[in-house]
Amino acid sequence: SYYFHNCVYNSVYEDAQFRKGVPVADLLAGSDRDEKLVLVGDALMHPAELLDPGGASFLYSQNRASGHEWLRRLAAHFRSSAWLNPEPERFWAGTTIEVIASVFAMWPLTLDGLSQAVRFLVRGEERPRVGDPGRWMKAIVG
Repeated sequence: SYYFHNCVYNSVYEDAQFRKGVPVADLLAGSDRDEKLVLVGDALMHPAELLDPGGASFLYSQNRASGHEWLRRLAAHFRSSAWLNPEPERFWAGTTIEVIASVFAMWPLTLDGLSQAVRFLVRGEERPRVGDPGRWMKAIVG
């Protein structure tokens, strides 16, 4: 397991103090595409942290790609991935959660949500739809 704050950028961390960084490129190089990727987090952040290159909130992070791009790279590498979100679903619409849910299939961090995510990862069951990420993408692209 690895840690990240708000979004994955250049590195993930082996410790919760964010001292032992592992470059995402190394993580991907050492991971088989058939491994299952599960991310746990609220997916809530300032939109710039997710959508802007250099938007990481860490002072020493030199991310040239946006957090959204890093997440897309992770999702493209693993054949099966899921995001478990502790925020109640009623708060997901109109936030960065919608954008992240357009990259990763997302379920609430509940027993039922975990069960559905496992069925998706193992059997390829239907992916849930969250909000309207298109309005975010239109704002980015122009």
